Amino acid sequence: MVLIQKEVAQKFCAQSGTSEYGAISVLADLCGQRSLLFDIPPTAFDPAPKVVSSVMLISKKSVNLDEITAVSKLLRVAFAAPRKTLFKNFSSTYDKEMLATAFSDLDIPREKRPHEIPSQTYLKLLGYLK
Repeated sequence: MVLIQKEVAQKFCAQSGTSEYGAISVLADLCGQRSLLFDIPPTAFDPAPKVVSSVMLISKKSVNLDEITAVSKLLRVAFAAPRKTLFKNFSSTYDKEMLATAFSDLDIPREKRPHEIPSQTYLKLLGYLK
């Protein structure tokens, strides 16, 4: 359990398809079950901060640290230009034929943007793009 700024907690706990979803959301999901528990207003502190805080919980699951490191590198490329398509972002780093095969095999439409892809799909992409 941790107390952090509300906006950061929302990014950690975001689901794919939402505007808050990003690389940190994917990594947090791969590391454990995430829950945004409750907010704490600035008036609860002395001196009062200028932001709302949130308490969130990550229930850790067994992870392979080498896999998480590799996914982290993949996510840097995927979210480098979040408004571009995932295929476009990856095509600057990976072979386009290999990408086409991976996207086809995993049923990922080429027009999908990075925030629209579930965390488990990034893990599957890793198998193709190592």
